[in-house]
Amino acid sequence: MKVHKWFILTLLAIVLWGFYGVAYNLAARQIPALPNQVLSTIGLLLPALFLIPSVWRERGRRAGLWIAFGSGLFGAAGNLTLLQSLRENGQTAIIFPLTALYPLVTVIVAVLFMRERAQSIQAVGIALALVAVVLLSLEPKANKVALRFAPWVFYALVALIAFGLAAVFQKLATNRVSTGAAFAMFAGGFIPGAIVICSWAGFSLKFEPTPVACAVIGGLFNGLGVLATLAAYRNGGKAAVVTPLAAVYPVLTVLIAVTFLGERLNAIQGTGIALAIVGALLLARE
Repeated sequence: MKVHKWFILTLLAIVLWGFYGVAYNLAARQIPALPNQVLSTIGLLLPALFLIPSVWRERGRRAGLWIAFGSGLFGAAGNLTLLQSLRENGQTAIIFPLTALYPLVTVIVAVLFMRERAQSIQAVGIALALVAVVLLSLEPKANKVALRFAPWVFYALVALIAFGLAAVFQKLATNRVSTGAAFAMFAGGFIPGAIVICSWAGFSLKFEPTPVACAVIGGLFNGLGVLATLAAYRNGGKAAVVTPLAAVYPVLTVLIAVTFLGERLNAIQGTGIALAIVGALLLARE
């Protein structure tokens, strides 16, 4: 039985994205969100450097390049609020399945403003995603369960929205430029925020080497995961297969978080995570 190259690349993306959440968690335990954002940006930019020639070749397609840059601005905002969510003691096993629901925002925006029609399977995904958001926002207290938007929930939902808008801009960009050039400009969209943080809030590396390395590795794994999916598309993988398959990466993140980070989940949270993963899978169908 022949294993296609695109399938191997998609599995690689799942592994990279599965571990990037764990790396972020380990970094967020000791590094505040702002310096963490700068460090993860460094990691993200490393694979983007190899795609600069794509940007140069397509420099005449300015609209597409600037749209891709705009997607990076939203991506940076989502990354920062994701890190703050972890910093607010949110569990990795909950935050990453929750933020992986960003296609919910993408589909809604596409239907309302881009005149696209949602498929019936995506409508089911929207319903599951909304239920998952509610379940993951519930917090058990004594013998009852209450809906309380703790700070980590708020930041995670902001990240979800920002990632969804980033995906919208990325979709518009890839209609005008190659996926490689779009990703390079997306990564470039993280630079202004990092510059502002260094200039306004200051930046210091007075942290232990291990969390610093985890922050950089988290950004690197995120970027390499994107490159792996782009390579899967280039090697014969169909978007209708690769995108939903890659969307199951939170399963790996949850397994690692529960097994090695000692995170504990109750039945309601476990149900919410399962619905979030299934919902993300359905929303990613095209």
